[in-house]
Amino acid sequence: MEELTTEMHSELLGHEINNLDLRVMAVYGAVSRGEKFENALKAYDLTEEQYNDNINRVLSASA
Repeated sequence: MEELTTEMHSELLGHEINNLDLRVMAVYGAVSRGEKFENALKAYDLTEEQYNDNINRVLSASA
């Protein structure tokens, strides 16, 4: 079974979620799967500050 990428999720959602929020969610998911935080930030082109400034808002919006 293939896991959907962040880009695939974006396409399925019809671009309803902005790119920053998708990248924040992608980092959160990667870390939840055991990826190192620093590596996830780099993979999704986010700074730690961008992540920290947005993670609570993004998670509360998706609940």
